[in-house]
Amino acid sequence: MVTEVEAATSPTLRDEDGRPRCFPATGRPISTYDTQMRQLEKSDPQKFAVERWAQWATVSSPYLNPAHIAPIFGLHNGERLMMKDAGILSADYVVVVDPAAKHDAFAWAIGHREPADEEGRPHAVIDCIRRWLPADYGGELILTDVLDALERDVRAFRAANVVTDQYGGIFVAQDLNRRLYNTPRPGHGGIREQPRTRDRNLETAARFREAIYLGQVHCFAEPQLERELRFLREINGRVAAPTSGPVQTDDVAVAVMVLVEELLGPAAGQPIFDALGGAPLGGRPWPAQDPNMAAAFNNTRGARRSGPPRLGERSRPAGPKRLPPWATR
Repeated sequence: MVTEVEAATSPTLRDEDGRPRCFPATGRPISTYDTQMRQLEKSDPQKFAVERWAQWATVSSPYLNPAHIAPIFGLHNGERLMMKDAGILSADYVVVVDPAAKHDAFAWAIGHREPADEEGRPHAVIDCIRRWLPADYGGELILTDVLDALERDVRAFRAANVVTDQYGGIFVAQDLNRRLYNTPRPGHGGIREQPRTRDRNLETAARFREAIYLGQVHCFAEPQLERELRFLREINGRVAAPTSGPVQTDDVAVAVMVLVEELLGPAAGQPIFDALGGAPLGGRPWPAQDPNMAAAFNNTRGARRSGPPRLGERSRPAGPKRLPPWATR
């Protein structure tokens, strides 16, 4: 459309009635949400929401689909989950610790595995999440207080396993071993250090993504976890929080992803493998070999031959031809 100011500069920019020229009305919307648009939305929901629905993007190239993050904090078996301070005897709990130095956040997550549902899928339930921030202690954590709280949770949930990583995990494992095994305690448990490499982290994130897509992860309402999951990005072969923006931490998300892997393991993506493994294979039965056909095939040039090739032939594809002796003199 031509503006009034532009139309005043030239008569050609006005129509017969003296108004600024514009495109004729089409009588229909420029874009319609039809079958083609729905397919486009399914192919890339995040990009479609920004470019077609004019929605603000939380982060560029998110690793997880926001549509699959919200159900994590929804109803489970018809009930809304609540954070727990102690476990029950019928469940085996796992504690995953994401330790840190005095000036970084220290977090851990506790959960248990529930039996398989009607579709054969086990479920991981997050029961407790703790996060200690240095800002709450004047900029530096008091590690003795943090480890005291961790010990109380391990005892309260009768944790079957405690998992830490190699970054600060040695100190945590040694201290917990001293605290827990020097005095009698009910239940059983072990403290294990799990090295984290780039490939292992990608595998853990991929299993977590498969699990939430299949609806196998359930957690109480935890705003920090939801924010970190929404802002996760895959950058240069690693899944991590962005270095700028409103959310720049992923300690809670990492602890929960490792916990889900510990609880479900390969079972996170097992239904997908079962569906693919159960797919029927097509083909035709191999007929009985005809001696005449076998002899004809063996006499072709494509058949394997023993010994050197004939004159003018190659011993292998794109290899040199065999020349007569006089040609090599």
